[in-house]
Amino acid sequence: MKKFVFPFLMITILASCNSEDVGTSLSGMADNVKNAMFILGGPGGSRDTVQLDESNAFSYDFTELENAANYYIMSNKETFTLYIAPDMKLDVFFNQTNFLESLNFAGEGSDINNYLADKARAVNLRLDSADWVQDAESFIEWGLGILKKQQDLIAAQIKDNAEDAFWSREEGEILYTWVGWMGSYAMMYKYYSGGEKPELPEDFNSYRDNLDLNKPDYLDSRAFANYLTKAVREESNNKFTKLTEENPEVAVNKSLLNLETGVSMLTNEKVRNHFLLTTITGKMSWQALTELDEEIAFFKENCKDEESIAKFEEQYAAWEKLAQGAQAIEFKGEDLKGNVVNFSDFKGKYVYVDVWATWCGPCKYEIPFLKKLEADYHDRNIVFLSYSIDDDKEAWLNFVPEKELGGVQIIGEKGWKSALCLDYKVRGVPTFMFFDPEGKIIDVKMSRPSSQDTRDAFDSYDDFFKRKDKSIIRTNLSVE
Repeated sequence: MKKFVFPFLMITILASCNSEDVGTSLSGMADNVKNAMFILGGPGGSRDTVQLDESNAFSYDFTELENAANYYIMSNKETFTLYIAPDMKLDVFFNQTNFLESLNFAGEGSDINNYLADKARAVNLRLDSADWVQDAESFIEWGLGILKKQQDLIAAQIKDNAEDAFWSREEGEILYTWVGWMGSYAMMYKYYSGGEKPELPEDFNSYRDNLDLNKPDYLDSRAFANYLTKAVREESNNKFTKLTEENPEVAVNKSLLNLETGVSMLTNEKVRNHFLLTTITGKMSWQALTELDEEIAFFKENCKDEESIAKFEEQYAAWEKLAQGAQAIEFKGEDLKGNVVNFSDFKGKYVYVDVWATWCGPCKYEIPFLKKLEADYHDRNIVFLSYSIDDDKEAWLNFVPEKELGGVQIIGEKGWKSALCLDYKVRGVPTFMFFDPEGKIIDVKMSRPSSQDTRDAFDSYDDFFKRKDKSIIRTNLSVE
């Protein structure tokens, strides 16, 4: 595989500069430049434009990096995911006309990122319809071939530090990405074949027989964590089915049963604590705290890890501040004319907030329903406030008039890192919120315009002033 050969002098210059720097940095240069810039994206949807200087070189400092994370470089619409860890001094070199093939890294962390570049060049992990509609035997053989290629690649990689947490995470990611494919095969085959079901060998699910959920070194792998959650949920659902078949009248808290099942399945303490923490914090993100008394009590009784308990307490305290009746946290944005609009400007009115983005499919799906909702309640004491988290302000400025969006339209200042997203713990869009005329929270996990629950909630107030004794039902279908 031909790589971009960069000047030895440039390596020496960058390495000498980096050795004196403090913190985490990414430096390098590009060849055959068409655009004197590239996009550097990171966790939480952050995106920065990195400018090349006159010699086509650049340097970027990660000033707030506390934990290792995946970032991506986008050059001429080609994208590569790289790994950045605290205090890493990494140099990258590429040819803008032959981006992926030319990627080459030097400096601290180069072993990991050169491995990732080799992997991206050698393996296509984006399955298309043709991959999914293979017969089962062919799919198994094809998937095992990709699994072996990746496992051989990581085994052959010369590692600067074989104990680096990245390598165990990557081993888990490789294995459980393949496991995820196997688990999705029947569903995806049916989808792409137009409703046909594949013929599965009797031993098709034998791939699960030797999987070990008690692997703490794999916890940072998203694919492993997803499978762990799925495996516990499947077993919990089996228990629920058995209980209700034995006694149809029995009342079962499925959420609590899921936690109990996880504790019984997960024998490794670190894995068990991780499951308990991620499960309970996930539930707090879409259910009211008052609805989780049993689950929270179970977590406190069974989680013995001080760090996990501290993280839970932090999350619990943050959600308590967003409970019904709490004073809303002020936020602001700019309207289409650049004027600053504050949430407090609407005191005396109910406010229904839509947190959205122009690139979000589910957000755009809700637009006709939101317009209808506004029309039906136009004479009531309510403001419909749409808050965009777009990084591309021009896209928002064009989209709003083009789609004839109503209500009050504003855009945040920092996308996912805006004060609203941070203060209200927004993790996905669309997110809807509802506030009363005194500026107090009614629901920060409000149902969508397309849901009848929203109208029921509105109508539970006499003229939007006096609340009737009627509960607000929530839905949470936000996209990550």
